[in-house]
Amino acid sequence: MAFTFTDSGSPFLDDVIATGPRCGDGTDALNGIDVNLYGGTCADLATATGGLLLDLSPFVVHTVNHESYGTLFQSSPTVPSPETVSARIVELPKPLGTCGEWTLNVEVPGLDTAAIGLVGGNPFALVVEDGDKNEGCFDITNAIVGNQIPTPVRKVRRGVRW
Repeated sequence: MAFTFTDSGSPFLDDVIATGPRCGDGTDALNGIDVNLYGGTCADLATATGGLLLDLSPFVVHTVNHESYGTLFQSSPTVPSPETVSARIVELPKPLGTCGEWTLNVEVPGLDTAAIGLVGGNPFALVVEDGDKNEGCFDITNAIVGNQIPTPVRKVRRGVRW
């Protein structure tokens, strides 16, 4: 899965108006985030079972030309579905009035989606939570589910000389 998200920090009533969002180490996604994917919508979370629950921490942070990105590789023998996770997160320019914005790519190859209750197709509920326990839920209704996009088949034409 791949998506871009913005962390708005911890709002504390009138403090937000005076000082903006509270941004600490927990709002820096490079320090780690939780990403959970459930079948259904955000309105269905109270009754959701199973799902893909990923603790993406710690990222190994790299900086190139003053731009930061993080990589993560982990495996877990969890039952009912063992996971091997590969993730890359890129820090984007910080939008005004936020703690930051990132784009995240996550790959979990060989995942037994039926065993964790992610069968069928859309919709999905995507929950992203930072280290300060601030979270957002997003309804995904246009996901492409399944294997990778197939590689085009090359056709070779052979000419005949007369």
